[in-house]
Amino acid sequence: MISQCANPDCGRELLYLRSGKIYLFELAVNTGGRRREHFWLCGECSASMVLTCVDQAEIRIMRRPENGPAQTALRW
Repeated sequence: MISQCANPDCGRELLYLRSGKIYLFELAVNTGGRRREHFWLCGECSASMVLTCVDQAEIRIMRRPENGPAQTALRW
């Protein structure tokens, strides 16, 4: 269950789904299977950041591109 913003520098508690963005990723597990996991970025963080999944194993938070390609990734 999602309880707070996925941005480790924020940590805003999820109380309402009025703002922000929920992400659903299918992640690989050690047993060879997969599991679905939800992540949430609060309204303030989702205005400037996005979550991406790398190789079905790692979730990264990245700055939202302003006018071009994505900028440097922040590891989460």
